[in-house]
Amino acid sequence: MGMLIDRIRNAWRANNCEAEAGLTLIEVMASVVMIALAGTAALLAVGGAQAGTLKMAQYDQALGLATTIAEEIKDRPQNIIGWVIEVPGDALGNEAQSSIILIVPPPGITFSWTYPLYNGFQCTISSNATSNSANVDYKVQVQTPQGLTATVTAPVLPSS
Repeated sequence: MGMLIDRIRNAWRANNCEAEAGLTLIEVMASVVMIALAGTAALLAVGGAQAGTLKMAQYDQALGLATTIAEEIKDRPQNIIGWVIEVPGDALGNEAQSSIILIVPPPGITFSWTYPLYNGFQCTISSNATSNSANVDYKVQVQTPQGLTATVTAPVLPSS
């Protein structure tokens, strides 16, 4: 009887040693799944970082456009019909694009006009009529294609 038990033990040990010598198909498949999940997570992280960078770059571009337009409003002498502002193509970030003409009414008129710029950007220029004749604030807002809005105020002194 002892000899039979020894044979069974030896056979069992031999089978276990052979099983530990290599990887089973399930172990290989589990490893592949884990590597695929880790790779997907890494790609999603990189994609999210790039999307955030694009969003901030577009916001910076919108802020630059709003500042350029506000400076043009501040620097132009006013007349009866207001201002005609020409934003050059290089200020729009595209030297190949022609200039865009923006019409700004004179101070004292309540208005809000929206102009399409380029590549999904749009500009809204607005002002409210006030009883204070010392100065008038024009609000210049440039919206990115992703919906971020950069706002710059352009104070304008009325002409005497």
